[in-house]
Amino acid sequence: MTRFVDPSFAFAVNLNYLILWIVSLPLELVVASIIMLVLIVSSWVSLFPVGEPSADTEAFFEGYLSVTILIACHIGSKNWQLLIPLKDFDLNLGRKERTQKNLDKN
Repeated sequence: MTRFVDPSFAFAVNLNYLILWIVSLPLELVVASIIMLVLIVSSWVSLFPVGEPSADTEAFFEGYLSVTILIACHIGSKNWQLLIPLKDFDLNLGRKERTQKNLDKN
């Protein structure tokens, strides 16, 4: 980078990058631990509802069935191309023929 800009600017950019990671990495670890704690508490409360004398598996599966549906919807929305039948794919659309004549033009 110092080939194109002043060395002091390169030092400042690298220092900024270092400070960014020094601050953001511990923050991400804290946030990940908080999310794990919330998931654990949520599953515990869903399995053992407040005021119930024993575990209620019906409430647990009602609470977590929506998670599996959301994951399936997310995967389906990202991979909708996989649902197109193979006979409908047009592999020749936009394809250019490579011949020596075409290569000599370029």
